[in-house]
Amino acid sequence: MKRLDTLIRLHKRKLDEKRQKLNQLQAMAAGFAGQIQALEVAAAEEARVARQDPETAHTYGAYVQSTLARRDALRSSLADVQGEIDILAADVTEAFKEVRRFEIIEERHATRARRTRIRRERKAEDEIGVGLYQRARIRA
Repeated sequence: MKRLDTLIRLHKRKLDEKRQKLNQLQAMAAGFAGQIQALEVAAAEEARVARQDPETAHTYGAYVQSTLARRDALRSSLADVQGEIDILAADVTEAFKEVRRFEIIEERHATRARRTRIRRERKAEDEIGVGLYQRARIRA
């Protein structure tokens, strides 16, 4: 039983580590998504300014090119992180199933031990009852 407790703790620790890494990757993905959104808002603002001010319009083309390159790089990074998230989410699910499997085994052992203990107690009580009955019968 002690070995089973150790296995459960070990697998729970591994599960927690995987969950923590998954949370970090999800935070990273959210950061990339936020940067993409901020970049698109900034690009829309820059386009509005370029339409209103003809003097800055000549630099708008270079700005658009650098913005598109940055957006593509962020999208690529987001896709890579999302792929890692998908793989790690499957690992977390598998690790959770493994922990649960060991917990079920532990529960079954505990149930079996409890039933055995109850059976022994009932047997002892029955023996006491039979002994009391026999003594009462002899006295009568």
